[in-house]
Formats: sequence, C-alpha cells, structure tokens
Amino acid sequence: MAFTNEELLALSQLFDSKLQPLKDDSQGIRDDVQGLKDDVQVLKDVFLLNIQNETEILPRLQNIEACYTSTNDMYKSRASQIGTMQKDMDVMKIAIADHSQKLQAPGC
Repeated sequence: MAFTNEELLALSQLFDSKLQPLKDDSQGIRDDVQGLKDDVQVLKDVFLLNIQNETEILPRLQNIEACYTSTNDMYKSRASQIGTMQKDMDVMKIAIADHSQKLQAPGC
C-alpha cells in the first residue's frame, strides 16, 4: 500500500501534533535536571568550603590563638618583673651618678 504525498503530509502533521506535548514535557524535564545540577554544584561548593575550613583554616586559627595566648601569658607573668627591674635601674642610676661624682672629685 503506497501513500500519497497528501497522506504522508497528513500523517506527519498528526505525528507532530501528538509528539509536541512530549517534546514540551521533555524540555521541562531537561530544565528541571539542569536546575538540580546547579543546586548540587552549590552544595558541593559549600561542602568543599566547609572541608577547607575544618582542614586548613581552623587549625591555622588555633595555632595563631595558641601563639597569642602563650605570648600574652608570658608578658603577664613578667609584668611584675618589669616593675622590679625599673626600681633596680633607678637605684643603679643613683649609685652610678654618686660614684661618678666621687670619681671626679679632687683627690681620688
């Protein structure tokens, strides 16, 4: 059975009209899948950022904190020594000045 051009055209138009809703639906599905891919990429980026924070940044911050804390503790513990050293230096200045005067006095 052979079809005429008009019959083939009519069949083609019938198939196109029946397939168009499927094409439209498949495009919607493709758009949804692309949206899901984009969302997954955002989640991957956040996950990688969290891993970087935990494995690189957090340990470095903890190290900086430990250095700062130990230095601060050292300065606090030696603050009283600074006051004592200042008093000692004041006494030494007086003694040196006194000795300088004695050494420069005639008859020495």
